[in-house]
Amino acid sequence: MHGHIDLDIDIEEFKVLDYNVATIDSVFHKQYVDAGHSFYSMILYNYFEPNPMPKSVDVIKKHFNYLSPLSVAVNYCKPGQYLPLHKDLYKKWKQVYNINNIDKILRSIVMLEDSQPGQLLQIENQCYTTWKSGDYFTWQGSTLHAIYNFSKTDRYAIQVTGYKE
Repeated sequence: MHGHIDLDIDIEEFKVLDYNVATIDSVFHKQYVDAGHSFYSMILYNYFEPNPMPKSVDVIKKHFNYLSPLSVAVNYCKPGQYLPLHKDLYKKWKQVYNINNIDKILRSIVMLEDSQPGQLLQIENQCYTTWKSGDYFTWQGSTLHAIYNFSKTDRYAIQVTGYKE
């Protein structure tokens, strides 16, 4: 599923956040390293709530207000970085919100800028290479997905995670 949210953002607000390094779950990560992938390329940077978010994130949260609980994070992916095809396990999210059924967890990626050549999002067998600021892509539960930034430009997105009864 995908859609669009009209956004009025200042990308500079997202560039100065205090990001942490992240990668896919170690089970998937090891499989890719064993296959020859670079350990250091399979990363991105994220910034999670409850850290204060840029004000423009409120519009995104309002759009997904049918999910409860709901949380957001900012994902920042530098050129040459990627998270290969994997499933989210939602370990921390399930723990924080005391949720056990991942089949009712929805995850959306809201793009904060227009795509650049070499930026890709894959959900199952579908690849997306063109998007506009505010376009979002959603999957549920343990759906396979990946992000690749083979462009020359940083990629910023909001990751929305929520529970749908």
